[in-house]
Amino acid sequence: MIAFLLSCSNPTADTAAPTTPAEVPEIPELESPAAQAQWSAADIEAAIAAALVDGYPDAGYLHTAYLEVLSHGDTTCPGHETYIDDTWLYGCTADSGYWYSGVSEYIEETTSEYEGVLIAGDVRFEDPSSNVFSIGGHAAVATGSKGGQRVTFLEISGSWIWQGDPTASWLAGGISGSQTTLIGRGDAMDMIELSGAISFNGVSLDFAELRLISMCDWQPVGVLSIRDPTGIWHRLDYGEECSACAQGSWEDTDLGEVCPDLSPIVETAASYLKEL
Repeated sequence: MIAFLLSCSNPTADTAAPTTPAEVPEIPELESPAAQAQWSAADIEAAIAAALVDGYPDAGYLHTAYLEVLSHGDTTCPGHETYIDDTWLYGCTADSGYWYSGVSEYIEETTSEYEGVLIAGDVRFEDPSSNVFSIGGHAAVATGSKGGQRVTFLEISGSWIWQGDPTASWLAGGISGSQTTLIGRGDAMDMIELSGAISFNGVSLDFAELRLISMCDWQPVGVLSIRDPTGIWHRLDYGEECSACAQGSWEDTDLGEVCPDLSPIVETAASYLKEL
């Protein structure tokens, strides 16, 4: 049988492939066009202003929105006030008309060093008007002490959206990324430090330990980058001395001074500073 199969695999003289190789057309060489940024310094300032129109994404606000949507459930669907378990992976409808599906966790922890709340999940909820609340990640808020300062730590990870949100356009349109905010109150100064990347209101920002400092009238130090519609990242370097304006650049192109208004970030952090 093996010999028979081998003989079948060898073409006869009539069916053998031609020995003369076919001519292969030459592939033309193509030059990729050089990357071209779309935004000027003024465009960057306008984009950041539009993104921050309703403040900066806030993990504590995500907690509030999550609990508010869950508050429309009942004792059967989803059955809990702070989380949904795997009973309703494929969904259930509460008496209120809200629909719930997925799995989430609500974790509170208090130690001698800090107290915090973590919400994590993979869920999709809908209100009676079909507005979607969706989580694919987590949000954490914790307050404690670090280096002699009282600090609040905020973290947003993954994707969040609440289409029914009436006040925060950044949540109504959806956010995604992995970003942390550290808010500290000390005897000499208060400080807000942002690290990581996040996209919201159609704008993507990346923070390289950008710090806003009270003794500098909340002017920043560090680096903030923003991506324009072509995918090019523009770097705003504030240096190590507090300044309202950064040195803007992309690749080897100098954009000059860029002076975006970052005060909405400070305003978002203000309520946490009051509690420290």
